[in-house]
Amino acid sequence: MKTPNSSSQSLSILVLSAKGWGTGSALRAFYIAEAFKKRGHNVRFIKPLPTLPLWADMALSLPYYLWQTLFSRYQVVFAVKPYPTVIPAMLWQRMLGAKLVIDVDDLDFAYSHRLFRKVHAAIQKPWPRKADWVTYHNPKLLESIQDFFEVDKTKTIQVSQGVNEEVFNKKPIKLEDLPSKAAALKKAQKKRGSDR
Repeated sequence: MKTPNSSSQSLSILVLSAKGWGTGSALRAFYIAEAFKKRGHNVRFIKPLPTLPLWADMALSLPYYLWQTLFSRYQVVFAVKPYPTVIPAMLWQRMLGAKLVIDVDDLDFAYSHRLFRKVHAAIQKPWPRKADWVTYHNPKLLESIQDFFEVDKTKTIQVSQGVNEEVFNKKPIKLEDLPSKAAALKKAQKKRGSDR
């Protein structure tokens, strides 16, 4: 069984996204993996399957992630979103000794309606309380994590969100230096302000 190299100061971490490539979940998982790497950890981010209609990517992700992790061993498995797509791979790694972390970045089921909302909630509900830790970024999510997901507060960790300053420059930009589309938006905004 392959074990990623790890020193006494770094961890071998597997990062998974419960939703397909091209989603906010996958982007969040990718950036979390990059942040772990910058801190010196040995990280494997498994690129999710492309997003497909009718959640087909999620159905196919369950065996895909399990197969991808079957012959590897990690100290920590970090999954973004508590969907069953990542659970078999996580539980397999737990059997091998890994700690499990599930990131709850929002309440996906809250955007659904009627019967689908109930099904959506039911497929997500059991997993966070089975994790060793649950992370969240917005303090308002903590109440739902404790009440709906039934996770003890001692198992929760707030992971603040931020802006990657290597991608987004925080220096002021002059209107004339903006790309034409952005400059047009800025001019329209100024015009609306002067019309009031």
